[in-house]
Amino acid sequence: MGIITGRLGEGPTIGLRADMDALPITEASGAEHASATPGKMHACGHDGHTAMLLGAAKYLAETRNFAGRIAVIFQPAEEGGGGGNVMVQEGMMDRFGISRVFGCDEVVEGIGRTGVVGVIKGKSDSSGKVIGLRADMDALPIHEQTGLDYASKTDGAMHACGHDGHTAMLLGAAQYLTETRNFDGTVVVIFQPAEEGGGGGREMCADGMMDRWGIQEVYGMHNWPGRPTGSFAIRPGPFFAATDLFDITIEGRGGHAAKPQETVDSTVVAAHIVTALQTIASRNADPVSQIVVSVTSFETSSKAFNVIPQRVHMKGTVRTLSNDNRDLAEERITAICTGVAEAFGAKATVDYLRNYPVMANHDEQTEFAAEVARSVSGACDEAPLVMGGEDFAFMLEERPGAYILVGNGDTASVHHPEYNFSDEAIPAGCSWWAEIVERRLPAA
Repeated sequence: MGIITGRLGEGPTIGLRADMDALPITEASGAEHASATPGKMHACGHDGHTAMLLGAAKYLAETRNFAGRIAVIFQPAEEGGGGGNVMVQEGMMDRFGISRVFGCDEVVEGIGRTGVVGVIKGKSDSSGKVIGLRADMDALPIHEQTGLDYASKTDGAMHACGHDGHTAMLLGAAQYLTETRNFDGTVVVIFQPAEEGGGGGREMCADGMMDRWGIQEVYGMHNWPGRPTGSFAIRPGPFFAATDLFDITIEGRGGHAAKPQETVDSTVVAAHIVTALQTIASRNADPVSQIVVSVTSFETSSKAFNVIPQRVHMKGTVRTLSNDNRDLAEERITAICTGVAEAFGAKATVDYLRNYPVMANHDEQTEFAAEVARSVSGACDEAPLVMGGEDFAFMLEERPGAYILVGNGDTASVHHPEYNFSDEAIPAGCSWWAEIVERRLPAA
């Protein structure tokens, strides 16, 4: 660590970091300055990173033409050793007062356990309005197969839904807004954890985020493979589905596979239930409504060829776009499972979990979001209904707002091991966020 103090007075402490470790590779470049140590090579250019930061540090130390302080950070063990994490855990940020505020007036961590909230105040606040901008930031338990230079280095963890891109776009917009502050009111930038099944949006709301910062409207965005890069699409009303879960256990009477008459075959019972559950969509729900009932796991208590199992355990999901169909699905799943099991002399136990609610855009904010999208990209299409879930729904239940899709181009689908967020979508995303603020909170 090195500290350089500017000559223009007080200011924040900004960190500049370079990694400096080598790799366990025997160099074969043949260069005059090749590594003289067998099995050690700067094969990722960390020596170059260090040289560049040393050059910048020399210039800054000679000129000191800035306010505040610069912390130059030379980090070891980037190549799998977790050197950056170790330096943070040892208190580097607090010890040297390195700023985390990114120009924000306030930054608070630990909202919804691991969420981060930043507050940016405009040049004036005569309106008293407060707008929230939300980006999710979690990864997925997928082994990345893109082969890219910047692919995940953590086996079984991948940004396969582009949440790193969402975070980058909101950070870009936040930087612009802190530099210009060309608006009247307050912006709250929300970096949400655990969208992928963990309910991070629900946790942040439960922590009182909306009331604590007086958020009046909230806006979100998601990249969308298959749409032209940087284009937009949105729809009012129900947009993403509620994502409920069910867990079913069928208890029969096991026995020898050659003597089915002495058993209550839980496999047969469960198979009838799987088929009967499909009648919820085809015979119980209104044909023009959207509902999906999927059994996604079917496991018997025996793996033997000659045993009729005592029990079967099934799991699945229900996707609906209305509360009426949500209620219908829960009622019918329970009735079908208990009724079919009883008819065969078995017993069914059903656990039904209401997970993410329907994500519904508010009409006024949707039209406004579309208007901003048209100003950024020239058009904004009507988005299709999506049977996937999105826990931004919890925020839209607490405050009016809207959620929009931004095109990611011709890439693999989200949640695919070859998915790649398109950096070319970043300017459109940043611009949409910034214009949401400047148009909704016009400078006084």
